[in-house]
Amino acid sequence: MGNEIFIQKKVTSETTPLTIMPNKVKIALLFIGVYLVSELVKFILYKLITNEAIELKSTGFLVFTILFIGFFAYKIKERKNWAKIAVLVLFVMKIISLPWVILGEYLYHPVISLLSAVQLLILIIVLVFLFNKESETWFNYSKPGLASNIETPPAIEATKTIWFWLIIPLCLLGYALGCNMNTSGNVFAGIIMIFGPFIFGLSFIILSTLLLVGLKNKNQSLILVSKIGLLLISFPVSYTAGVIFCH
Repeated sequence: MGNEIFIQKKVTSETTPLTIMPNKVKIALLFIGVYLVSELVKFILYKLITNEAIELKSTGFLVFTILFIGFFAYKIKERKNWAKIAVLVLFVMKIISLPWVILGEYLYHPVISLLSAVQLLILIIVLVFLFNKESETWFNYSKPGLASNIETPPAIEATKTIWFWLIIPLCLLGYALGCNMNTSGNVFAGIIMIFGPFIFGLSFIILSTLLLVGLKNKNQSLILVSKIGLLLISFPVSYTAGVIFCH
C-alpha cells in the first residue's frame, strides 16, 4: 500500500508540470502580445510625425502582420512545436534586420528608433523564454504525461552543426571588402564608423550571451538560435571592422 502511494505521488509529480503551461511560455506569449501592440503604436507614431495619410496598403500589411504572428502565438498556446519554430525563424530574421532599421530611424527621428530598440529587446526576451529548458520539456510532450521518445540524432545536434563554420569565410570576406571600401566622401562609410560598433557590437554580445547560456543549460534550441544569429551577422560585423581598422 505504501509503495503504491509513493509511485502515485512520483507519477503525479512528474506528469503534472507537463500538463500545465510553464510560466516562461506564458511570459513569452505576453511579450509577443506587447510586441504586436508596439507595432501598432509605431505605425501610428510614424504617421503622426510624418503627417502622412493612412494608406490601405500599409494598414493592410500591419493587420496581416499582427494576425500572422498572433496565429502562431495561438498555436504555441495549443502546444504546437511547429509554431514555435516558425516564430523562431521570423524573430531571428527580425532581430538581425532591426539594427539597420534602428540606424536609419535614428537619423530620421530618434523617438521611433528608441521604440525599435525596445522591440529588439522584446524579441530577444521572447526567444529566451520560449526556448529555455523548461519550455522545451513542455513542448516535447505530445500528450500530457506521456514522454516523447524521439531524441535528437547526434548528426543534427546544434552543437555539431558543420554549417556554422561558414562563419570563418564570411568574416574573412567581410573584412577584406571593408578594407577595400573607398571612404573618401562616403556618407555610408561614416555612418558605419559611427554607429556600426554600437549596433553590431550589441548584437554580437547578445547572441554570444545566448550561446553561452544555451551551452551551460544544454539547451539545443537556444544554441541553434544563437548560432544562426551569429552566422547572419558575421559578414556585417567583419565588414564594419574592416572599414574601421583599415581606414
